[in-house]
Amino acid sequence: MGSKVWVIKPDRPPEPAAKSGDQSYADIHERIVRSRSSAEKPESKGKSAAAERRSEEQGSPAFAVVAYLLGPLAILATNHGRQSRLWISLGIVSVIVLEFIALRAKVLFAASEGPGASFMIWCLVTMVMTVVAFAAWARGVALLGARRGWLLRRLPGWFREPGVAAILGLVLPGFGLYVAGHPKRAVGALFGACAAVVSILGLRLAPGLWRWNQTASALAIQSSALEVIFLFAGALGLLGALAWVIQWLDGVRLAGYRTGRDDGAPGDWTAVALLAAIVAFLTMFHPAEPAEYLDRFAASTRASGLELIPLYASEAATRLDPSQPAHALRVIEMNEKLGRVDEARALRQALDARWRAYEMMAGEVGGAMGGPDQ
Repeated sequence: MGSKVWVIKPDRPPEPAAKSGDQSYADIHERIVRSRSSAEKPESKGKSAAAERRSEEQGSPAFAVVAYLLGPLAILATNHGRQSRLWISLGIVSVIVLEFIALRAKVLFAASEGPGASFMIWCLVTMVMTVVAFAAWARGVALLGARRGWLLRRLPGWFREPGVAAILGLVLPGFGLYVAGHPKRAVGALFGACAAVVSILGLRLAPGLWRWNQTASALAIQSSALEVIFLFAGALGLLGALAWVIQWLDGVRLAGYRTGRDDGAPGDWTAVALLAAIVAFLTMFHPAEPAEYLDRFAASTRASGLELIPLYASEAATRLDPSQPAHALRVIEMNEKLGRVDEARALRQALDARWRAYEMMAGEVGGAMGGPDQ
């Protein structure tokens, strides 16, 4: 009996075993999907960036003006600023702390009448929070110019007039530059105003700091070092005030350029006004009056125990009004007290030389007129 052999043929031949260099269909499909998704990512990213830019540009020109007036809270006026928790926290904390200090100033700084470490602590807190507030304000203005700077170009024409910019820039530091379309310069003006405000606060608290330092024991610093700090604060305030005037005039000049007038260069009238102010100052200035004020200031500060500040005040009085030998004598006395023997000797010799020249001239004039008895 013969046997039958059955042969089963598959529908399709089995796939050969994948070699090391071959790729399966699933791998190829996955790679195609990945390439498509990666090609779509830049487009979606560009769409999201455009949407974010459009959302930043929404708003009226009045919004750009009001946002500047928020001060340290100007950081909240842009989406990018609202994403920075650090700057938001600094701006809000500085506003709250400075408002609290302003309302409770008499109580917080009562230690200026006597010893107390709390007075020094509150002085430091006031200085630090003032700097933080101006830094947050400057950061907010920088973001406003970068993200919504186009709103400044849509401001009404009268808002960018030189006269309006002069008033606004004089009251608010950097505001004239801001509305003229130069937010970066407005940021620099804010830092200059910060220097002036910190200097004014330091000089305002200087008498209390001096009295506290005289009675303190462990935390007291050297008197001459504290006087140097006061002098540095005064110089910083002078530079800040100068920067305030410069940004004010610069805002007026740039506002004139933005109006596009054809009646001459915008800075001409500003330069003429500045030159006229200088000439008027030189004409009306009487150096004897500020010299007398400086001499009284030197006497009062010297009675309080200061040494360097009254010395520099008396030197300034001597330069303003050298006709009064009393100013020079006080400078010589204070130099000798500080151990500056050479400086005192040179000043005394210069005073003697001027006095001998006066005696000789007075004698010649008196002899030519025949003396007082004739």
